[in-house]
Amino acid sequence: MVRNWQNPISKFTPLITPRVAKGQLVAPMHWTRQRTTAGTVNSVMAPVTDPLSGQSAPKSSAVSAEMFRAKWYGFLASNTALTPQTPYAAVARTQTGWQAELAGSKTPDDWEADAHLLSGQSGSDDSLQSDTATGTIRVAIAQDGLITALLFVSPTPVVLSRTFSVGLIGTDTSPLAALAGRSGPDQPDPGVRSVLALT
Repeated sequence: MVRNWQNPISKFTPLITPRVAKGQLVAPMHWTRQRTTAGTVNSVMAPVTDPLSGQSAPKSSAVSAEMFRAKWYGFLASNTALTPQTPYAAVARTQTGWQAELAGSKTPDDWEADAHLLSGQSGSDDSLQSDTATGTIRVAIAQDGLITALLFVSPTPVVLSRTFSVGLIGTDTSPLAALAGRSGPDQPDPGVRSVLALT
């Protein structure tokens, strides 16, 4: 979580690397609110303009960073455009629709209803898996026998094969098999792609 110009807040997934000097933060300034709920860098930059050209110059600014303590993390794949209203969301287009990395500060009372809200889908067949020991929730939404959305939630960053899960959107895969988050023994595993998440 980054605070800055008159205290606005932006949330980013960190990548700690030797390619950036110690004490420096780098973020893409072209990431817009169309693809993230709170990850825009320009909202935390000082409103400075170049004295010669008059163009805005949000290239550097003093900021402070702190950890965002999420109550839950999620990964959502859907055949519909996503506009989740969670404290953290990063949305991207996929070959089968859309995907989103999510994090929230409040745990919903009804994850099934929240899966519909987050995916923008209603009136379908749902499958839900809940593991109280690990705190994980998995929801599959299907319409006319085809998977239309998958939501994976965990109290820690979600680990699953994102490529595999995204590839199930629009298929007639069994919802319970889809909720495994990885390929079965009869299919090659495309590999587990994990994403650095807010921790």
